[in-house]
Amino acid sequence: MLLSKEDVDMSEADVSKIFAANLKQIMVSKNIKQTDIVRALGVAKGTVSGWCSGANIPRTDALSSLSNYLGVQLSDLLSKKSPADAVSQTARKEKDIEKILAQAREQLNPSFRP
Repeated sequence: MLLSKEDVDMSEADVSKIFAANLKQIMVSKNIKQTDIVRALGVAKGTVSGWCSGANIPRTDALSSLSNYLGVQLSDLLSKKSPADAVSQTARKEKDIEKILAQAREQLNPSFRP
C-alpha cells in the first residue's frame, strides 16, 4: 500500500506520534517487548524507548530492519489508521485463526465436529 496524500502532508511530529502508536499496537498484538527489539536490531534501549514514546522515528535502515523483524510492511508502521481499520484487521485475523484451528482439528481427528 502506498502512502496517502494525508500521510505525505503530515509534520515530523505527527509522523512520530503515528509511528509510535502503530509500533506499540503491533508490539502488543505480537507480544513483543522493547528488549526484544533491542536484541534483534542491536540498538540501544533508549533508542527503542524513543520510538515507542514518539520522541523520534528510526533511520531508514533501522526502519527497514524493524519492519522485517515485526513481519509488517513499512506502511503498517508509518500510515495513519482509523480505529475501524484496526478492528477489521483483527476480525480477519481471528477468522483466519479459526479456519487454521478447524483444519488442524480435522487433520488430527477427522470425526471431530464442533
